Amino acid sequence: MRWRKQAISVLLLIYGTLLFAQPEMQRVDSLARAFETASSPVEKGQISLALAKAYQAVDLAKSKYYGIQTLNLLTEQDPLRAEALDQLGRYFFYQSQWDSAFYFFLQAKERLVDARDTFRLASLNISIGSVLLQQARFSDAISIFIESLNYFEPIGDLVNAAKCYSNLATAFAQLNDYEKAIQYSRKALAIFRSQRMDQFTMITLPNLATQFMQNGQLDSAGYYFELAEELATAKGNKRSLALIYTSLGELHLEAEEFDLARNYTMKSIQLKRELNQTKGISQAYHNLGLIAFKERRYTDARDYYRQAMAGADSESRLELLKRMKEVYAAESNWREATHYAEEVQKLSDSLQEEKNIKEIATVINQYESAKKENEILQLKSKNQELAIRHNRNRIFLWSIAALCLGLLLVGYLTYKNIRRKRVIDRQNFKINQQKMIEQLRQHELDTIDNIIQIQESERSRIAADLHDSLGSKLATLNLYVDKLQEEVPEHLQKELSLIPLKKLTNETYQEVRQISHNINAGAQVKDGLLVALQHMANFISHTNNIQVEVIGIDLDHRIDNALEIQLFRVIQELVTNVVKHANASEVTIQLTKHESELNIIVEDNGCGFDPESITYGLGLKNIENRLNNIGAEFSIDSSPGNGSTIIINTPL
Repeated sequence: MRWRKQAISVLLLIYGTLLFAQPEMQRVDSLARAFETASSPVEKGQISLALAKAYQAVDLAKSKYYGIQTLNLLTEQDPLRAEALDQLGRYFFYQSQWDSAFYFFLQAKERLVDARDTFRLASLNISIGSVLLQQARFSDAISIFIESLNYFEPIGDLVNAAKCYSNLATAFAQLNDYEKAIQYSRKALAIFRSQRMDQFTMITLPNLATQFMQNGQLDSAGYYFELAEELATAKGNKRSLALIYTSLGELHLEAEEFDLARNYTMKSIQLKRELNQTKGISQAYHNLGLIAFKERRYTDARDYYRQAMAGADSESRLELLKRMKEVYAAESNWREATHYAEEVQKLSDSLQEEKNIKEIATVINQYESAKKENEILQLKSKNQELAIRHNRNRIFLWSIAALCLGLLLVGYLTYKNIRRKRVIDRQNFKINQQKMIEQLRQHELDTIDNIIQIQESERSRIAADLHDSLGSKLATLNLYVDKLQEEVPEHLQKELSLIPLKKLTNETYQEVRQISHNINAGAQVKDGLLVALQHMANFISHTNNIQVEVIGIDLDHRIDNALEIQLFRVIQELVTNVVKHANASEVTIQLTKHESELNIIVEDNGCGFDPESITYGLGLKNIENRLNNIGAEFSIDSSPGNGSTIIINTPL
């Protein structure tokens, strides 16, 4: 079972002191009266800012009102405007309006940079980093949190340093670097415990447990979940307990401790219902269905899955329909299993169609935008050419007038000036024309990249159709043949040709699986070129009498995804040619990353060939076109009886 991603929950860690310190209403009333009686705009602005901060924990709408009021009252030069902008950023953060929050935080940061207020600037960076987390810009978030950490650690500000640690842990967990996530969570937990900050500890403990769980360290995960449960119980925090019980249920389900898993999941559902929370209940019933299925209580499993469908979104519903198909297949109820398989296919097609429509609409919009930009560039080019002609004619008229006055010297100087300007105009025209050509070429490359992305998406859809629909039906047919063999006496099986039928069914099923894998191979590049090549090598090594080895040198960072897909398709075509024609027993794929270039070597010990005598077929032409599109160079070193070596150099 795959663990779900850890939720990005950074709100309490950023503004904990504000959220957990309820302002006294008497103070709010006092500030409101002072605001009414204040005489100067500066004094009103200061009181308005204090009201915005006081209302933040009790009435967000009023907090926003007084934040805007502060900006209207203060002058552009007033240093308090940075605080007002920061306050508005917090309002939009609480409203989950990330773009607006990011805008106001950046406005505040610009003023703090000018004022050289390093402490408040480092504190504001935590807020900006938290928005970046919510926008899934994890690398940018890590950079800005480390920038703040480099300020707070030297001055011994433990609390703000702990906030940076906790948010860094969240970012690294989202990037699947669980070792670093655990390291930073432990640092944050140590500080929160030493400072007796129970609310922050209550958040960090389950976060750390989840990171251990995602890293496969289930014992450590269970230990920290138990600590979180004890603390949340002591504090009477039912919301935290509901989340902890859900995670503990999933933890014990992974360990196949079904009684404990069911216990914790039921507790989670009970607490969520007490708190009138609907979020997460569908997943809880899904987990109960999994438990029942693993215990072979198929009737209970179906009931739980149906309850889960009540609050499930489209993607979760697709997963639940697949589960229902599994239950009926386990009960040998092939009629219902086939029905749910068809429902899975319908919903899958519907989701894919929606996705394709969105992608096509995006490409069309990009194409229309590019087309409009091209038209604008062409119009600018024509206008510029007309302007050049106009200037040339005007200069010529001035020259004629000068010549008419008989001033030979002036005429000579004017003539020289005309020639110089013509040269400059031609140069400028050529420069601008070259720029426009480059822009058109870039638009063309962008359009090609988009088309490639849609092709890869369509490949994935076709592969899924083959695997989920045709593959599922072939598997069901295989089961029917098995059942028929059991029921038909042995002396009749030869007459009915059941044994050849069984063999043909198995061979067809394996061919469909292999075709599905080959078509869908490009989708694996989402995890990186090296990972996709290793997956391909393992598959070919298991299905063919050939050993494929992948070697990666200095591939410590991902490259552009579109480039990865192009290179993967080229290498896939080369290895396929080796399998089909080279009669080789070993193939080595070596990737070496330099500063501005990626070197790829595909080498085999096969029969080899004469590169000068071969005719380029469709496969090699396809390889050549792909490499030309990305600006790569390649060469072939081979001779009969000595294998072959293909070298590709790709600029990054």
